[in-house]
Amino acid sequence: MRIKKIFLVMLLFFCIVGLIFKSLSYPLGIVIGYIICYINFILTIKTSHMILQNGHQVILIILMFMSKLVLMIMGFLMAVIWKDYVHLLSVFFGYLIIPITIQWLNLKKERSEIDADCDSNGIDILFDYYGYACCLFCLCRQKDCFG
Repeated sequence: MRIKKIFLVMLLFFCIVGLIFKSLSYPLGIVIGYIICYINFILTIKTSHMILQNGHQVILIILMFMSKLVLMIMGFLMAVIWKDYVHLLSVFFGYLIIPITIQWLNLKKERSEIDADCDSNGIDILFDYYGYACCLFCLCRQKDCFG
């Protein structure tokens, strides 16, 4: 739920900026950046799950990592190619919605509370996503974050 609030606050802010500059590219950039960031986050979860289940398959890990980079590049390229429709700075801030949410949740909860909320298998994996530590399997299932 918090990710939706942060997304709506950023979208509202960039809608106001878009109204000031009379351009729809600002809110559209936030939406595109958020969608790409969300897909990257899901790919990160899938990669971590694959590493835990199958061990270290280097080729698949490299391919998943490269696919995340290609998605990020595509978002920035869309902003560069279609300057009139998608603003580069708002795409960048769209990429930051999930890391900001993770940081916000880390400020709200202590590590012991995050460990207690982990799934029933007791998997306690701290994963560094854009430099912010989070319990990967807890965060994607918390109803106050994505629910």
